[in-house]
Amino acid sequence: MRKLLFLFVLCPLMLQAQEDEFDISQFEEASDAKVYVTNKILGLSPTKLINLSYDYIGENTWKSRAGTNSESFFSPEESTFSRNTGFRLETNYPVISNNKLIVNAYLNYWESYYRADGSQAEIGRWFNQNGLVTTAMGAFVFKPLNEKNFLLFQVEGALNGNYRFFGNISPDLGQLKFSAAALYGWRTNDYTNVAVGVTRTYRGGRLLHIPVVMYNKTFNETWGLEMLLPARAAVRRNFSTKSFLMLGYELEGQSYHLQDDGALNISNTFGSNVQRDGWELRKSEIRARVSWDKAITDFIWFNVQVGAV
Repeated sequence: MRKLLFLFVLCPLMLQAQEDEFDISQFEEASDAKVYVTNKILGLSPTKLINLSYDYIGENTWKSRAGTNSESFFSPEESTFSRNTGFRLETNYPVISNNKLIVNAYLNYWESYYRADGSQAEIGRWFNQNGLVTTAMGAFVFKPLNEKNFLLFQVEGALNGNYRFFGNISPDLGQLKFSAAALYGWRTNDYTNVAVGVTRTYRGGRLLHIPVVMYNKTFNETWGLEMLLPARAAVRRNFSTKSFLMLGYELEGQSYHLQDDGALNISNTFGSNVQRDGWELRKSEIRARVSWDKAITDFIWFNVQVGAV
């Protein structure tokens, strides 16, 4: 399945911080008599402690294709959605902070709802009644090794599906998806850090094991780069210490376990050989976007994003 081009706007109200995984600016720097590499470089966008946002996507089209086994039931058709919307809650909490180890825990909750008319293909009608939910818990670990080098780790467990915590469809803990990453890095000076490693991720819609490169660079008071390839990359334009613009992209994706509560009568629609709880949706999208952040107070920021997928 694939979405065609559309626009979206994201408007969060946040405590000062940065949204991106592996951004080592999100850790509080600890001090001690013994010198270790710091976890920050100058000029990076600030770290989000709490981010509440609303995601809106305009008209977009999904293409479904039949699988390769005899139980395939989604025919190769297109479904056009007038919009999909949803709320996102992202948190980041410091657990350990000293000069030898920094650990931050996080909890993310995303919802996506789709709107299509009754004339759509089977998949369109199904998603018109079933939204997608992601609940993820994880941790970032920053381990300085000396005055220059560091290790960076991330671990995450996520439940992705059409469940509701207080609805007819409950989360299936047996479908928990695990992601992880490990990087080795250098802080070359106050304006540059770089790291290389490997990651286990579902951003491509299915499980992937791929190399990853982090590169953060502040060129001057106005311009900088913030990248974690292939997941994201952005050029930063600072107007002041409390206002900046980001231009780049982010790859978003998950593997969703889909369940049916019986209300859709899928056996009548798709055939008696369909397994009611054996569906998997692999969803991936590249979001090209422009993002503007502005400090309202010392701790509360406003952010708006617009872009295309």
